[in-house]
Amino acid sequence: MISRQSYVFLIFFTFLSCIPSKPIELRNLEIKDFKLVTATNIILNTESEFYNPNATRIRLKQIYLDIFVSGKKVGFVDQEINELIMPKSNFKLSTEIQLDLSKSDLFSSVLSLFGSQNVEILITGRARVVVNGIPLNVPFEIKDQFKF
Repeated sequence: MISRQSYVFLIFFTFLSCIPSKPIELRNLEIKDFKLVTATNIILNTESEFYNPNATRIRLKQIYLDIFVSGKKVGFVDQEINELIMPKSNFKLSTEIQLDLSKSDLFSSVLSLFGSQNVEILITGRARVVVNGIPLNVPFEIKDQFKF
């Protein structure tokens, strides 16, 4: 007969095997258009291409991101999504990035998004995903340089 500790260990091991082992990679970020909401708020419509290096499929339910350009927080994304991500494949997400220009010294960072220069982008956040029927919050951090 199997002991109670063995059951707990088996359940714990099964749960850990469902967690995605490799972080999702950002491959491309493209700004489609933007609209001026107020004098200090802009919404950027973007299309981002990601790669899922994991061997399991993932259902993406929600994404919350903080976006930093050259070390300054320029915006955030808080979006409900219902996207099935296949294993070891590329996928695209359309997101709305909300930019706040009212913060000090932020305007030059935002203008660098529209210029033709390299900028360092740091995207931190978490994604609410479902893996094999188990809901998880997966934190991630993507750091890259882009030329817009």
